[in-house]
Amino acid sequence: EPRAQVPRACEACKRAKARCDLSRPCSRCIKNGRGDSCCDWNSSSDLALVKVEVSDVKQEHDVVAVERPLSYNVNRVGLADDITYFQTYDTQHWAYPLMARFSEYSQDQILNLAYVLPPSIQNVVSSALSTFKVIQNHTMQKRFSHDCNLLMGDQKDTGVFEMMENEIWERSQDTGFMRMKWDMIENMMPVRQELYVSDLISTICGIHKEEFITRLTSKNVPIFMTELDWICYMIEEILNDDQLKVCKFYRCRDSWGSSFFGCGFYCFASEKVFDGNGTLVCSKHYIRPVSKEEFEQVRMTTPESCRPFASEMGDNRSADELQRDFISDYHREETISRMKETEAGQKKLQLLAMAVQNRLQHFVKIADRIRMKENSKFEEIKTERDL
Repeated sequence: EPRAQVPRACEACKRAKARCDLSRPCSRCIKNGRGDSCCDWNSSSDLALVKVEVSDVKQEHDVVAVERPLSYNVNRVGLADDITYFQTYDTQHWAYPLMARFSEYSQDQILNLAYVLPPSIQNVVSSALSTFKVIQNHTMQKRFSHDCNLLMGDQKDTGVFEMMENEIWERSQDTGFMRMKWDMIENMMPVRQELYVSDLISTICGIHKEEFITRLTSKNVPIFMTELDWICYMIEEILNDDQLKVCKFYRCRDSWGSSFFGCGFYCFASEKVFDGNGTLVCSKHYIRPVSKEEFEQVRMTTPESCRPFASEMGDNRSADELQRDFISDYHREETISRMKETEAGQKKLQLLAMAVQNRLQHFVKIADRIRMKENSKFEEIKTERDL
């Protein structure tokens, strides 16, 4: 049966190119928790569908606007200028590894957020970054000593497997796929070399595919969670540095590119691929929208997999409550500057720092043992030379 069309869609549905109805607020806006902002599309503003500005794009990138609607068939992009880009930042700043690790997102946003974090969280995040750098270097050496014959040599076979993988994920109806290829620069900092995204991932994120790729290549993907959830997301990623596969559930914006957005729930999964040297060469990311019911079931059965650190901070809200509060949390209640001003917010940030410190203790001990062994080995070599 052909899909019925309404004579006039609301502004949010028109921008998202989603099905609308004649009710105001429409059922889609009500479902997304933004019924108050649902209004008819103003035909005088149709120009917004033709040209979308991408703000804060760095001057070295030529693409500053996205034309739409488009037939855009590019899914794969080379990223040769990432090394030059990172050389513009202070490599001694504690947040520099954080910026490089999350290089697809707005670097200025990450840096500004790092500056407003309370000292307790700055210290624990900085400690986590340095701890996992020690463990990572040791792991790479260990992998190389045991797997030196497993180096990736046949790039043609790798390309064949990637093509098959691409075809599989292009047929997916519910999960978006993104693959990043990495290279290491002199200070062991990974930089992106190549990016591949499936068509569905931009649909899931609520923006046109070319805009999605433009934002990724120009490091201009906006923060799509509340600031507090975003900090927890980054810390969780750091603490899972030694895990090859990770799967977590988050509350996010249902549109990453529009100023009109509501709340959605998503499953984020990722896996890492290393070469025989133990060097990260590829990371794969999967994004799947989930229902409130699935999110709630995960929250009740495995809370550590759902909005990491939320339960440690005393936030045990249900999926319905999280959806209801999202706009308020995003714009005010869960911004770091606002939380530092309120007693409840300060308590949450203190609990977060304590929870991270508790989880980090195990890894700090491992890093300390590695340092002691390396120092002992260095002293032995020095003694032999003196003799």
